[in-house]
Amino acid sequence: MKHNGRPPISVSALPLNHVNLRRPDGERPDGERTMIVCPDCGTWVSLKRHLVLPHRISRYTDKQIRNFALGRRPAPAARRQERCPGSAQRVITDLAYETWRARLAEGIADASTRRSARTMVKPTPALAPSLTQMAAARRDRERATRPSRARALVTAGTPTNAV
Repeated sequence: MKHNGRPPISVSALPLNHVNLRRPDGERPDGERTMIVCPDCGTWVSLKRHLVLPHRISRYTDKQIRNFALGRRPAPAARRQERCPGSAQRVITDLAYETWRARLAEGIADASTRRSARTMVKPTPALAPSLTQMAAARRDRERATRPSRARALVTAGTPTNAV
């Protein structure tokens, strides 16, 4: 496989969560490979001989791909997808597994110690009375003040002890 001509990517320059370095040969489970997130399309891709394996950009949803793979529907007419420009990108693995694992553990510990933003719970305001309740309250107030107004008018109209 020939490389794509771009400058190589350094593993140490990538975010820690975009790299999956494999364990040393004695501790590696079967089938585990070094993987990175393709910088062009964002999919996880395996490395082979320090090159990103060729992969294609999918124009179909995961459900369509799964149905085609399981034989539930025929292949689409334009099944051939274009090759991702990040295919065959050279990758320099300048980070040891132990170093990567230690940095990843530090990052996880740092994220777990952060506090979430404290929310200030404000009391909910009282609901406004409905229009019918407001009209009834106004009517009651007016009825309650009528006799006192009438008394005030009566007392204002009667002469006081005039000398």
